Amino acid sequence: MQVLSAPFTLRAARVAFWASALLAAAETLVVSRAPWWRMPYRDMLVSAAAAIAVTGPLGWWMSRGRNWAWSASAVISALWLLLTLGMSLRMRSPSLGYFTIFLGVYLTAVLAWLRAEMGRSYLDPELRWFQGLPKAIPEVSCELGSTAFRVCRLDREGTLIFASDGKTSERQALDAAVASGNTELVFRFRARVLRCAARPMSRLDRAVGAGFRFGKLVPDTRKELGDFIEMLEGEGYVG
Repeated sequence: MQVLSAPFTLRAARVAFWASALLAAAETLVVSRAPWWRMPYRDMLVSAAAAIAVTGPLGWWMSRGRNWAWSASAVISALWLLLTLGMSLRMRSPSLGYFTIFLGVYLTAVLAWLRAEMGRSYLDPELRWFQGLPKAIPEVSCELGSTAFRVCRLDREGTLIFASDGKTSERQALDAAVASGNTELVFRFRARVLRCAARPMSRLDRAVGAGFRFGKLVPDTRKELGDFIEMLEGEGYVG
């Protein structure tokens, strides 16, 4: 998945992840037990720089839709937490123990936030490594101009569409939509038709497809979108 435009909430979660470098500096201060007038600024700076060297690239890759970066961040966060816990037990330091609790809560909250943002319908095709194409919603199609696509995800925030065969016309339709920045999507399900203005947010790597976030819809269109999704939920096609 290639993210074309990261939403504000995903960028905010990335900044919160980068802010964990401040906790690395704070941990160095707690471990040193130094008085406030002799704070180990150099050691704190080294700790923060090391944390930034790790969280910086990982945070950037997560904001570009790389799921492996989230997994790597979760592993590194768990190791950091375990090392801090072991140090607090070995030093028998109540202050470091309380810091460990805060660190665990903070890292868990930030990682959960990042996972939720990366899992939005227009960013995550829920495509496993062994799958060539996403799983399509039965009987639902999406027209981009005069070109029809299949739909793998759809909710009140956006959608993710893809082509089964990746013809030149389908690639050209997606390229034109991405270049324009805004486009109209026409969804069809049996006799129902829904038109929504949308903005391209992502492109699929392993297939011809893209994720779109719905724009500011007028109340009538938003109600139609809600009714359309409720119909699909009633059929058990979306959850």
